[in-house]
Amino acid sequence: MEKVVIVRYCEIHLKGKNRGYFEKVFMNNLEKALTGIRHEMHKPSGRYVVENFDEGRAEEIVERLRKVFG
Repeated sequence: MEKVVIVRYCEIHLKGKNRGYFEKVFMNNLEKALTGIRHEMHKPSGRYVVENFDEGRAEEIVERLRKVFG
């Protein structure tokens, strides 16, 4: 069974129609935090999923993602 890391975030409430922009910025920040670690990331509704990574680095991935603002 493959391990995955699920990143959830609270609802983004904005007056304008710029939610997509802030979600994109958040994903870019997540990707930056994982620089140097082979992985794939995609965004099903309301969360991000990190998969296809070396399972020996799972704890490192979680620790890096915990520090991402957002």
